[in-house]
Parts: sequence; C-alpha cells; structure tokens
Amino acid sequence: MAKILVVDDERLLVKGLKRSLENEGYEVAVAYDGAEALSLVRRMTLDLVLLDIMLPQVDGLEVCRRIRQFSNVPIIMLTARGDAVDKIVGLELGADDYLAKPFNTRELIARIRAILRRVPSARGGSGGGRSPCGLDEPGQASDREKPGRGSASTGVQLDDGLTGGAGTWGRPVAPDSLSPGDHLNAPEGLGRGIQEVQPGAGLPEQVIKAGGLEINVPRQSVRRDGRTVELTAREFDLLLTLARHPGRIFTRDILLEQVWGSRYFGEPRVVDVYIRRLRQKIEPDTNNPRWIMTRWGAGYYFAEDYSGDYL
Repeated sequence: MAKILVVDDERLLVKGLKRSLENEGYEVAVAYDGAEALSLVRRMTLDLVLLDIMLPQVDGLEVCRRIRQFSNVPIIMLTARGDAVDKIVGLELGADDYLAKPFNTRELIARIRAILRRVPSARGGSGGGRSPCGLDEPGQASDREKPGRGSASTGVQLDDGLTGGAGTWGRPVAPDSLSPGDHLNAPEGLGRGIQEVQPGAGLPEQVIKAGGLEINVPRQSVRRDGRTVELTAREFDLLLTLARHPGRIFTRDILLEQVWGSRYFGEPRVVDVYIRRLRQKIEPDTNNPRWIMTRWGAGYYFAEDYSGDYL
C-alpha cells in the first residue's frame, strides 16, 4: 500500500483529500505546516508528497528545496495562485508535477497513479523517501541512491523558440517511428564517438559511453569523467531518451510523451526546466554544452561528435 503525505494548512481540504485517497487504497499521513512536513518526510517512508505552496512557517517552495537535499520522494505541488512563475520555480526546485487549485480530485488521483507507476515503491526502504531507482536496502544507500539536488535559484531562464507544444496544453503525440518505451529497449542510432558496451553472459551490464560520460542503463547510474552524477529517476530517463538517439531532434511534445508519458497533461515547458537541471549536473560548462544540445526552433538532441580527447 503506497503511503502519501498531504501537506496543506486548509484543514477541510486535507480532510477531504485524506478520505478520497484512503478510498483509493492509499495510506495517508497529514501535515498542516512546512516544519511538520519536513519532520515527517525525514521520519517516514513515503511514496509521494502532496505539497501546498502557501504554508505557514516554511512555504512549500522552501519545503520542496529542503526535501530534495535528502530525498527523491515524488512531490506534487498544489497552488491556489495559478502563478506560472511559482509552478516553474517549483519544478526547478525538484517537484515532479503541479496542480492548480481548485482541482478535480479524479485528475489528482490520475496524476498520483501515473507518478507511482513510474517510480518503484518505497516499501522496505529506509526512512526519508526512496532512492531514484528503488534499489535501497534498509539502512544502506549507494552513491546512486543519494538524491540529486534541485537548484535553489529562482532566476529561471527557459529555452525559447521550440516547436511542438510551446504555450499549448494537452496530450502530446509521438510519431510512429518512436513509440513510448523505445529508449529503454533497443539501442539504436548510436553516433560516432558513442559506444554501447555489453560485457556478455553473466554480466548483463549495458553502458552507453559518450566521451567522458557513461550511462549504465540497468543500474540507472551516470558517471562523468569517472565521478558519479546524482540524477533523479526522471532526469535519468530524459538523458537516456536523448542518448539512445544521438543527433535526433526531440520536440517538447515528443519528450513529454517519451519521458512523462501519455497521461501527462501539464505545462510543456517543464521539459525546459529538466533540460536545464540536467545540464547543470552533467555539463562542465552549461553555456557551452558538450552533450545536451538545443536546435533553436526545433528541439533538443544529444550530440554525436566529440573533440579529440573525448573520442
């Protein structure tokens, strides 16, 4: 049974959400302010957090930022202000999704189910949420299991001029040549300077090597120049989608379909936020990216070629 923490200072809303979620079979814990929420996330093993932005003591954005310092538990932000800046900043700080108040309870439950399908259950793991890959053992955490940290900056700069969903809402449609899940299955289209290493029987490792970047697919781990890069599960899926098809340009809509899934109905610019976070984590110089490239007016792609010492 998945455990969900509902964080909101509107007690009637919390009561209604708790009842609705329990009717769907979820175990529900509640908190009415940011400080209490942080304490519960540290002490409990949770599968998801519903987090209101407008909270007493510590607001929801700050709570999200602090949670991401020690946990990758999925977070859905709730906001009554409908402010696009709040939504984008929440995603920048590490939230997985957002929903504006007032919202339809069925839509909220659908979003919860979609996120929980993507992320392994935290049951059996140590307190304070889960690792990005669901590999946790009680009391242990590998380098991969340590959460990536969202940026605390509120100066969000988004890539502009991309086709395929800018300013639109609704379900994106992927082309027939790229059906959902392809990036997790067949290795195709690897470009020059990119290797896919499969050691063979008894060692089912599958590693994409692109210059100094190594992506271990079954372990869902990433290393750059020999050092572990801490990514969330969503960030890893986004990177893998691009790296599987170097040189192929992905619009926002296609990336939403491939990484977020066909049930995602949120803001397409969430892709820009995640691309920026990925670059901050894997690129030595985000102003001159080596791997994750932008084709203005078209989309994003994984670079095919690398200079001398990175081949």
